[in-house]
Amino acid sequence: MVIKEFISCDMIRDSALKLAHKMYKQDRFVPDIIYASLRGGAYMANVFSEYYKMVRIREQGRPVFYAAVVARSYGFLRSQTNVMVDGWTYSPEHLRTGDKILLVDDIFDTGKTVNALAQIIMQKGIPRED
Repeated sequence: MVIKEFISCDMIRDSALKLAHKMYKQDRFVPDIIYASLRGGAYMANVFSEYYKMVRIREQGRPVFYAAVVARSYGFLRSQTNVMVDGWTYSPEHLRTGDKILLVDDIFDTGKTVNALAQIIMQKGIPRED
């Protein structure tokens, strides 16, 4: 039996802000594009977007682009075997070499969906740096 734990929006926001701050301060990572995996990753990706918007304003850099992708790797009773990408609001075809990409989703169980999205992006010549 799968037990689900539901967390509050405040907890998601606070955790996302802490993670964004750590990524910026410790890893010196500022994405050029944030892809939110819809349905679940939108709220968390928005928090990241707002954080990095403030970073870029302070550094007088160009804005971070926010986009969405609809993808899924499960269906009824998780029997789906392939990742299905239903659409991108900003196609990976437009990515440029050197773009820093942040993929945001709220649930990672097998990692199949986010890894498939990363593979699509890497096929466009963007290297993966975990």
